[in-house]
Amino acid sequence: EKLETAARSNLAADEAAVLLDHLDFLSREQSLMNRVAEADAPKDVDAWKRLARRQSGALKEVEAIKALVAESADHFPDPIFADLNATVADLETKAASVKLALKQDVPGPDLLKTAKLLQAAIGAAASSVRPLARNMADDASLARAELEEDIGNTHDALSNLRTVLSAQKKARDDQNGKQ
Repeated sequence: EKLETAARSNLAADEAAVLLDHLDFLSREQSLMNRVAEADAPKDVDAWKRLARRQSGALKEVEAIKALVAESADHFPDPIFADLNATVADLETKAASVKLALKQDVPGPDLLKTAKLLQAAIGAAASSVRPLARNMADDASLARAELEEDIGNTHDALSNLRTVLSAQKKARDDQNGKQ
């Protein structure tokens, strides 16, 4: 039972860390692309077109985040999974606004407004997942410590096993060399 708990805790911690990495990456990219579009728009007529292409890519990343959360359903406790689903729902709402803005014949400043709303939602999602990821990592660490109390320190056991295997190999090599 403790082995299963430790394995589940580690898996949940890894899933939360991956989700946080995706959200942090997308948050930084959204900030950068929105800032560049805003700065370039007064002097470059293609700035909005570039922002539209980049937002299309960001929408694909939101879909990847949605899929990651869905695939992780079995790894998180129900209340945490419900919170993650609510976070994804908010991202989807903001992403839908960006999709509508992208359907305009010629992208313009309205796209930047919706892109900034998506950026804020992604930042809020990352902020809500960050403590979750930290807590999951703490839970995984505690589960491993409890497991080690029952079976002993795995590092020492593996070190002893390596020593024994090395000694056996050396003995075999010595014996093969004498024949």
